Amino acid sequence: MIITHPKLASVTQWARREAAIRALVVTGSLARADGSVDEFSDLDVQVITRDIKRYTSEDNWLSELGEVWICFPRRGDRPYRLVFFKGGVKVDFQFLHPADLRVDELADEYLRGYHVL
Repeated sequence: MIITHPKLASVTQWARREAAIRALVVTGSLARADGSVDEFSDLDVQVITRDIKRYTSEDNWLSELGEVWICFPRRGDRPYRLVFFKGGVKVDFQFLHPADLRVDELADEYLRGYHVL
């Protein structure tokens, strides 16, 4: 499966420079093989990291990915950043610790489709 999104390359390159990031996992419509992706699909990416606080206590790291128009920090059971970059390009970042991943049972979002970058 080939995934395309205007921010995919910059997010991938950024993550490679970050020692605390262990993996990126694309979920959502871009990772599904059901034809649900369209020109308005956003990039839903799970950032698997040993240091969630590093990416959620401040949002300065987002500027490495481009000009941020707006960022909605969401908390809850898993911290998120819903970000609109210049041009209205949307990326949803979800942060997970490697220990939160279960190898014995896939979460529903993975059952619908996922792609490890």
